[in-house]
Amino acid sequence: MNFEIISERIKLPVFEDPTATMSAYFARPLCTAKTPSVILCMGLDGLNQSMLNIASGLAENGYAVLVPDFFHRVAPDIQLQQKCSYQLQSSCLTRNLSRVEVTNDLIVAQRFLQGSDSTSEQMGIVGFCLGGHIAYLAATQFPFRLTVVFDPLSLTMEDFPLNQPKSTLELSSAIQKQRGKVICVWGTKNEEQTKDGRDKVKQALLDMKVKHQCFEYPNAGKGIFYEEQTSFDRVSKEQAWNELLKALRLELSPPHLGTHKNTSALKKRHVGLV
Repeated sequence: MNFEIISERIKLPVFEDPTATMSAYFARPLCTAKTPSVILCMGLDGLNQSMLNIASGLAENGYAVLVPDFFHRVAPDIQLQQKCSYQLQSSCLTRNLSRVEVTNDLIVAQRFLQGSDSTSEQMGIVGFCLGGHIAYLAATQFPFRLTVVFDPLSLTMEDFPLNQPKSTLELSSAIQKQRGKVICVWGTKNEEQTKDGRDKVKQALLDMKVKHQCFEYPNAGKGIFYEEQTSFDRVSKEQAWNELLKALRLELSPPHLGTHKNTSALKKRHVGLV
């Protein structure tokens, strides 16, 4: 499915301070039907080009995709590079995240998508690394039909800020009550995602009777869709992308390509990108 899309940088009001703003990237297909929406939660790198490419790819497949900048309070629009200071910078950023503030940002993102004339009531959430943790947390708070987490960061680390005051994994029963489905995806060459940690996540989902699927890619490392990573494996990326699209189609039902707007003079358009 290949819809033409329109994408843009937008500013959203901050929940606890309407005078402040949160940057976001919004991509959507050009079609006459209302489309399901997806909140895409960024990784530690921020709103980098890889994340925008994923959002645009999902939009081409029939979804309205919003990527909020969860670092807007401490480092707006930051894009970290894989250099020697990366770990230090990312650690400083995550220490300044709080569960309450992230939840507030998710409320704002949902309200924006729900208020759009182009979206249906169906909504899912997808996250990578830090965003994987945020997406999992979101699934415990809101009735998302589908939650997909890639290499979720620190779900089993007690001292991680988003695990306060209670571990996010311990909230898993709320996902079952919301009747949501969770898909976990790991690249097993990612040293930050140990087998013990993966097993704890799987067990929590089983114990809480959450509808779920788990995929492990033995040839993939950190950042399964990030071609700039030294551990990048193209076959794993393609398989994971196909599984993601399959899950979204099953749970969110994108529009048919026949609903594409007749815009012969308008090809893929990007507005306000930097």
